[in-house]
Amino acid sequence: MNNSTISSSSSSIAALDIIPDPENNQ
Repeated sequence: MNNSTISSSSSSIAALDIIPDPENNQ
């Protein structure tokens, strides 16, 4: 696994983490 793959995965996870979840936001 190269750095760009790791970087890409981290970005996706971070983006999902930032997006508020309506179901979790009650």
